[in-house]
Amino acid sequence: MFDSYFKYEDNKVILTKPFIETDNIYSLCTTTQDYLVKIRETRSEELVIPYSGGIDSSFLALCYQDCIKQGRLSKNDYEIISFNFIPEKQPDKIKYWFAETYLDLDINYIPITIDEQFLKKLFLYTYDLSYVSELLAVNIQTFCFSQFPNKTFMMFDMGFVINYQVFPPVIAHVINDYNVINLFTYYECAKTLWIKNGYFTLAPPPPDIFQLDTHISATCYFDRPKFQYVMCYPQLYSLYPKRLTLSNLEVHTNSWVYKLWNEFKEQSDVRFEGAVNIYLPNGERVTSVQQTQEFFNGHS
Repeated sequence: MFDSYFKYEDNKVILTKPFIETDNIYSLCTTTQDYLVKIRETRSEELVIPYSGGIDSSFLALCYQDCIKQGRLSKNDYEIISFNFIPEKQPDKIKYWFAETYLDLDINYIPITIDEQFLKKLFLYTYDLSYVSELLAVNIQTFCFSQFPNKTFMMFDMGFVINYQVFPPVIAHVINDYNVINLFTYYECAKTLWIKNGYFTLAPPPPDIFQLDTHISATCYFDRPKFQYVMCYPQLYSLYPKRLTLSNLEVHTNSWVYKLWNEFKEQSDVRFEGAVNIYLPNGERVTSVQQTQEFFNGHS
């Protein structure tokens, strides 16, 4: 159940199991619930579901809530923590509205002041990581988690995307020694997201569609809604479009933070990672689902 399907060696992401596409768009919900139950049964530390008001975290919270309704978990099994970044130009009204409307859970809202001291600690924090994402939001998130070392935070960061590339957060959650469990790194959970002819087919657009509009590969086929989530919980549709991390900060603070982050990336000796290709154990770059299946079937 807790088997992974990739490893990171010599600065490469290498598959250890084949990609498998599914026609079942509903299994994501039940599989995620099973993982929440099993992880609670097998872990002794405090477990947390972080709530940002975005689709991913709201999906996890709804899965947890259903487990409570089913009698498989209790309200004390997971803590719900939400970080409120300040100074705000206004509160995240959608985050509060969704929680009040759809979540019967106790949420611990924790204010986080984004100031010079916070950024200094964040920059120093990146030096302790083995693998550093280039994305500011990812590093702020895990840095906030690190302030609670006795708690383990559940995540659902989907990292394997079209054109068979992987985003850095998924690799970071495996390599770095920090208090995060990313359910997407488990093979049985990831397979429920790889929907045939859907958002997470892993493949680029069909050739005939791509010929009509060559820009579609980098736009529509990546930015399409996570319809598996919405099919499981239709209320998640209300969370489109995505609200960016720190978007509720005062405008001058938001600009100042990103300016300092970009300067830090340019001037520091930290290696920042972006999206990378995926490879088979024989060194071939992954270009299709069938390719991975043929390789692993031939080596089973």
